[in-house]
Amino acid sequence: MFSDFLVKPLFNVFLFLYAWLPGHDFGVVVVIFTILVRLVLWPLFARSIQSQLTMAKLQPEIEAIQGKYKNNKQTQVAELMKLYKTHKFNPFSGFFSLLIQLPILLAVYQVFQIFGGPLDQWVYIWMPVPQDMNYLFLGLFDLLQPFMWATLAASLLQFLQVLFSLQIMPQKKSQDPSMLASRSMVYLAPVLTFMIFRSLPSVLSLYWSVSSLLSLLQQWLLQKRIKPGALT
Repeated sequence: MFSDFLVKPLFNVFLFLYAWLPGHDFGVVVVIFTILVRLVLWPLFARSIQSQLTMAKLQPEIEAIQGKYKNNKQTQVAELMKLYKTHKFNPFSGFFSLLIQLPILLAVYQVFQIFGGPLDQWVYIWMPVPQDMNYLFLGLFDLLQPFMWATLAASLLQFLQVLFSLQIMPQKKSQDPSMLASRSMVYLAPVLTFMIFRSLPSVLSLYWSVSSLLSLLQQWLLQKRIKPGALT
């Protein structure tokens, strides 16, 4: 069901773009395809960012309540719920928005895994199967093979994305365990990105790089346009 309703349609969208793009550059299609995916996910991404901005705004009041009722957890929870209700804020909205995005991102990942093998079973009847597809990106490197520079670019952009995301997270005390964990992700995320992608086809690194770059742009735009509480 997952393949039929997500992976296969996305795969055929990619083939359609490849067939109609002048030059049939696989890498350029990856860039366009990634942009389209990010546009589809824009409302969910916006709600996730909005949740972080609102939480950052309410953080001083949250910490005040936690300090005042630190010995009475039941009252603490009740006061926090009252605070959220006053500001019409659902603390779980950002989490649910991210959760909904995961199946789509997983489907995109599987789309790129299909290339390099038989394509016929994934192609709709009315969609012509491309012959001798050009898997080079701007004639520079084969996207079905690992490419170190593409992996390094993906790791660097991942670092910048996490670093920028940290700036809009609620600012807690420096020794707060959750804050320390968030800061450690600035360095851990790019290392994990490098370790995962270094032996995989570079098409995944290209997709990740473009996606990270678009995330940076989207976060910047949303911070400029959205007022905390506007979408909650």
